[in-house]
Amino acid sequence: MSRAQKINSKNVLSLPDGKYLIDPQLYLVVRRDGSSRSYILRYTIAGRRRDMSLGDPQVKPLAVVKQEAARARLQVSQGIDPKEEREQIRRSSKTPTVPLLKDFFPHAMDELASIRTWSPRTRVKYDCVARKYILPSPIIYKRLDQIQVSDIVDCLSEPWQKTYYGEIVRSLLEAVFRLARRDGLVSGANPALWRDNLDAYLPQPLSKSARTVHRYALSVVQLKDALRVGLSRGQLSDRLVAIIALTACRRDEIRFMKWSEVNFDTKTFSVPPERRKDRRLDPHVVPLSDQAVYILKTLTDQQNMTLGQTTLIASLKRSSKNIDATLHGLRSTFRDWCAETEQNPILAEKSLMHSTGSAVQLAYQRSDLLEQRRPLMQAWADTILPMDTLKEVLPESMNTPTEKY
Repeated sequence: MSRAQKINSKNVLSLPDGKYLIDPQLYLVVRRDGSSRSYILRYTIAGRRRDMSLGDPQVKPLAVVKQEAARARLQVSQGIDPKEEREQIRRSSKTPTVPLLKDFFPHAMDELASIRTWSPRTRVKYDCVARKYILPSPIIYKRLDQIQVSDIVDCLSEPWQKTYYGEIVRSLLEAVFRLARRDGLVSGANPALWRDNLDAYLPQPLSKSARTVHRYALSVVQLKDALRVGLSRGQLSDRLVAIIALTACRRDEIRFMKWSEVNFDTKTFSVPPERRKDRRLDPHVVPLSDQAVYILKTLTDQQNMTLGQTTLIASLKRSSKNIDATLHGLRSTFRDWCAETEQNPILAEKSLMHSTGSAVQLAYQRSDLLEQRRPLMQAWADTILPMDTLKEVLPESMNTPTEKY
């Protein structure tokens, strides 16, 4: 069902998920928490209902879309199917000059992102993989119709046995060649196919277990000392590292924290859906220990608490005097402590925002167990940062020193 809301060029990029009527038969469709937006013209011709995409609001002005929709409606009134005509024009056009992979690749990535409705996180991940392993390869300077299986093998030689990204590179190239074949730019077998093709030249890709990277985790004693040393400096980065440790949250969940997400009355911090790694549509509510509340209250003069991840990591390494220390490893320290002190494993996993149980169990497991998690997080805070130590190294009246963002 379409939503009744006036659509204009100002709100077209900010509306939540839903289908919005713009003009007769013309809709704005928003999916995946707003990461996928498209204009759709719905019409009926010869008793058949058809949906025709008119583009992405991020790249096509609303006024232009309305003009295109008006022309398409006129064609329908004349018995012409605008979608079919568009396809015929594309098919009947002269065979285009076959481009180099470097020229076709960016457009192919944009189309794959749209077709497969990649989340922003997924798009960033695939772009990073492409920049590291595909774009520097000599294959990028070849015409699409000249690329052979041997070229794909050469491109995959570096990542294939070193990292699981090898399979991502291969699957991206396979998808790119599928699009090229659809557009009539290449013919014949897809050179990036695995079965009965690349499997004759390459070993099996690394298994998931083999590609898992375990980040270094400080011991509880090391973390306790690092927090004391860091907080005695009083820098914003040191305080945010302490908040990451005290909440067992992921780095970016804290790094992009906003004051509107913190409730001092209920002693909670709500991670919004767009920062949830598990992509669930409800906020993840984190119970704040007395120590976390204390530190956050020393930061209320800060309008913007966002710091670069390099700054935060450097702060932890400096405080712990350990070059291997990582922010993600703080979550491992918390989980190890939960196991060693025989804490409830379900509460421990909930605190880490991990899903537990089978698919059926998850379907019925609706409670976030917030109140049960409170004593767990307070016990954790009392272990790594006793309140008397905190007040000693970070007086409540201390202002936040200026720090580069």
